[in-house]
Amino acid sequence: MEENEFLENTKTIVLAHLDNITVEKLAKQLNFHPAHLYRKINIATTYSPSVFIRNIRLEESKVLLKSTNMLTKDIAYAVGFNTPSYFIECFRQKYNVTPENFRKL
Repeated sequence: MEENEFLENTKTIVLAHLDNITVEKLAKQLNFHPAHLYRKINIATTYSPSVFIRNIRLEESKVLLKSTNMLTKDIAYAVGFNTPSYFIECFRQKYNVTPENFRKL
């Protein structure tokens, strides 16, 4: 499988199971051992699978922030974060703005 095709396929699986995907579940969906998945994603993106998943969750949260009136905490849960505070911390770290301020931009 070509690298771009692999990443697109992986992203599609993550988006389909956004609220409850784990590295182990993702590896199983792709028929990979978790260690093999780690190597493959790391080579393609320089990220670990968990960071790769978190980045997809954060990208999807941006879409929800701009296209819905959902509360930040509800968006956090919808994209798979267990706590809104961790979601806000990750969002701020990646985009240098809080989710609420991003929504106002």
